[in-house]
Amino acid sequence: MEKAEEKRFGGAFEPVTAEAWAAKVAADSRGKTPDALAKDLTSEVWVEALYTEAAERLPEGIRPQRGWAIWPLVEDPRMHEAAVQIRAELAGGAEGIWLRAGLDHGTRVLTAGDLGVVLEHFPLGQLPLQLEARGDSLSAAAALLALAKHRGVDAGDLTGGFGADPLGVLVREGTLAGGLTTAWEEVDAVVRLTRERAPGMKALLVDTRRYQAAGASVSAEVAWAVATGLAYLRRMDAAGLSLADATRTMRFTVGVSSHVYSQIAKLRALRWVWAKVVAALGGDAEAQRMTLHAVSDRASRSRRDPWVNMLRGTAETFAAAVGGADSISVVPFDDALGESDELARRVARNTQHVLRDESYLAEVDDPAAGSYAFEQLTHGIAREAWAELQDVEKGGGMDRALLAGRVARSIASFQRQILDAVSTRKRPVVGVSVFPDLDEAPVERPNPRIREVEVELGNELTSASSDERHESMLALAEAVRSFRAGGAPYDAAVLRSIELGVDLYSVGTLVRTGRASLHVAPVQRLPPAAPWEALRDAVDGWTARHGARPDAFVANVGPLAEHSARLTWTTNLLAAAGLGAQASDTGYADVDAALAAFEGQRLAVVCTSDGRLAEVAEALAPALKAKGAKMVLVAGRGGDATEALEKVGVDLFLHEGKDLLHALAGVLEGLGIATALRVVEGGEG
Repeated sequence: MEKAEEKRFGGAFEPVTAEAWAAKVAADSRGKTPDALAKDLTSEVWVEALYTEAAERLPEGIRPQRGWAIWPLVEDPRMHEAAVQIRAELAGGAEGIWLRAGLDHGTRVLTAGDLGVVLEHFPLGQLPLQLEARGDSLSAAAALLALAKHRGVDAGDLTGGFGADPLGVLVREGTLAGGLTTAWEEVDAVVRLTRERAPGMKALLVDTRRYQAAGASVSAEVAWAVATGLAYLRRMDAAGLSLADATRTMRFTVGVSSHVYSQIAKLRALRWVWAKVVAALGGDAEAQRMTLHAVSDRASRSRRDPWVNMLRGTAETFAAAVGGADSISVVPFDDALGESDELARRVARNTQHVLRDESYLAEVDDPAAGSYAFEQLTHGIAREAWAELQDVEKGGGMDRALLAGRVARSIASFQRQILDAVSTRKRPVVGVSVFPDLDEAPVERPNPRIREVEVELGNELTSASSDERHESMLALAEAVRSFRAGGAPYDAAVLRSIELGVDLYSVGTLVRTGRASLHVAPVQRLPPAAPWEALRDAVDGWTARHGARPDAFVANVGPLAEHSARLTWTTNLLAAAGLGAQASDTGYADVDAALAAFEGQRLAVVCTSDGRLAEVAEALAPALKAKGAKMVLVAGRGGDATEALEKVGVDLFLHEGKDLLHALAGVLEGLGIATALRVVEGGEG
């Protein structure tokens, strides 16, 4: 039998030039050029329509390894509920836990005994535990070490991290109690505890989730993450750590949105820029490797139609996995509603199981490697991030960038762009600003009252007497004063007080006593759904008070075939603001038929084809107002007839490209429905 001729797949087709491809695009898209098909990811980086060659590829030595660990986020304020969640997460296949815990955020803990309640079902020393204690990282680290000692677990077996991140705290909260000097002291203490007692833990956390949640560009995120890491390296160098030890004790965590292309490239660019910085400092290949944790985008979670958040979480997880995260936390779909239930947490966890273990995303090292598109996107983001990093460093580093307002100004600029896109629906929010469901059944979740949570705090780890605790605090106060006068570090005294049951608040306050606090404007989240949801909230409140939802009369005049698409667009837009729509199923035959069907609604919308619009609106607007309509809108552009139509009673023209959010807010105000558009907010993420 004659052996079949071997052919490469690519050889089966004639080569096509870029010019021929552009001509085909123009022929099939009514004259558009390839440039017109490009899409901006940020103000600096675009997705092109065609890639024919790769830029510089991500170097082999810093590419992410295959696979990632599943680290669910636990943050329920109730200690016992958090413990139950941890048990369920581990039973469901979690390979580590990311625990947000502190005095005023996440799971409320006050003592090492409280931490013991939360971690009742967690196998210390067997699985990684990442603490996120914000400004209380020293006290929390001491509490975990005390708990390990109490349980007979060798601190050397602990893995995970203590989460010291003073610049991250400043970004989120706008203040550092005791100022930056005290914060650096506490960082030094956490690093010493880590090196001397728990070398398997990572002392430092570079957490840039807030930048992503606030709307920063991907290149700015990368630059500010690296600049923060560099600030921590400088501190470690001043404390006598080698570069290898300093990089080894750091974990980076970033937020990942559902814009898959940009997020994959962002994570890859972050590794690349960090590796270049460490290499410039003399670090070897191992020191250049970044430990990277990704968290799905909390700011994207909508309260309305929250089931869509499952799709967002899936896209975010996919992007984080392909981008090369070492571990991932998925925010549950009901996060914006209150404390997540067991179903939502299971879906969040199983999203990772399905993508990793059933879809085999973990079977390839750096899946985006070699793709012309992703290599160029990675290169473009890295290049822009490098330029921003240089500017930050010229200005004195990341701490100076925060204190001088550089970051806040940049964030404000990014947010203006995003709000414009959200308002015009160029950036649609599915289930909220587009395809809303006015009849959706509300999804409710509990919101525990903090006062009820606080009564559970204060569990003892040991049976130390109040005198022993008092003596330990006196010793700690003396140790802090001695250290600041040039004496030995005070971290051992912190650990002793925590072991004896002194609460984290008292220890933290004592350490910071005598230092002025530092304040800057905190970086606020920008949830894209929030301003549109505010319209729905306002109308829902009005409906509850008046017993019926306000409906708009939609005068869809002419054959339905001529305006069905516009009618669908109009009813969906009204629903996005919480307004119902009454229209003809077949289209009103003429103006008289529409007027006969009008029942005195306060809001009317003229909806017809472009060819009929001027004539129909000119006749309907004054007639509708004469019959009781308070406002008359037109679905479409007025064109040359705009001024004439406004003179006869048209109040507003609705069309794509318009700031529809604020236009509808004005409509509601005109109907006597007060709105308060939420733009930015605090919270997590």
